[in-house]
Amino acid sequence: AGNVSFRVADINPGSLDGEPRYVELPVRYPRLGGRVLLVTRTGARMRDIALRPRENLLLIEVLEGGYQVLAGGGRPTAELPVHLAIHDMLQGSRPEHRAVLHAHPTALLAFSHLPLRGKMESLMRLHPETYFHLPEHIRFIPYHIPGSEDLARATVEALENSRVAIWERHGVIATGGTFAHALDPIEILEKVAQAYMMVAPVLGSDMSGVGLSSDEIEATEEAAGRMSVDVPFDR
Repeated sequence: AGNVSFRVADINPGSLDGEPRYVELPVRYPRLGGRVLLVTRTGARMRDIALRPRENLLLIEVLEGGYQVLAGGGRPTAELPVHLAIHDMLQGSRPEHRAVLHAHPTALLAFSHLPLRGKMESLMRLHPETYFHLPEHIRFIPYHIPGSEDLARATVEALENSRVAIWERHGVIATGGTFAHALDPIEILEKVAQAYMMVAPVLGSDMSGVGLSSDEIEATEEAAGRMSVDVPFDR
């Protein structure tokens, strides 16, 4: 389960067949005026998109006060307000990031239910790769109703200085230049979350000694900076 969106470049909406369907929106997205997005159809599963993309994706053009469906059937994902808000932010601050990916990885979802203080630090400490490939660290967003404007605002705030955020008791969302790029931090976090969920039952509630020490973290971050790992990783 999950949903995706992508800001499409170099497309002329007038060249598409069919009559566009206009839908009003309660929120304005000033940076997206006239932009075309590829978005998941509501109810579509990731395997459906892979097997039958034309049936499970829509092209929409964002307009003043709403959007029009240019191609595709059905309605866009219920998380569309979140995707639009993120793309509006990205268009202004990270225009090279055109992909937004939301997923429900099992271990990360389970981890997000744990009542832990400093849980993001605990997750980061479990593997040095998090410091190499996620130097901006991870953002954690308390639970909001899926698809709500509250979730959209909280997610935009979290992703202004990060490319990945965990939604409490819901899933994870990330941005990137491509869908593969957006998936990279999710796969890293899912791996360390799996490790956490395996270690936690053995140690119980005391996880203070698990993972890299402060000195090891500092040395790892310095090494990551010298090696500029995030540059080739940012494909």
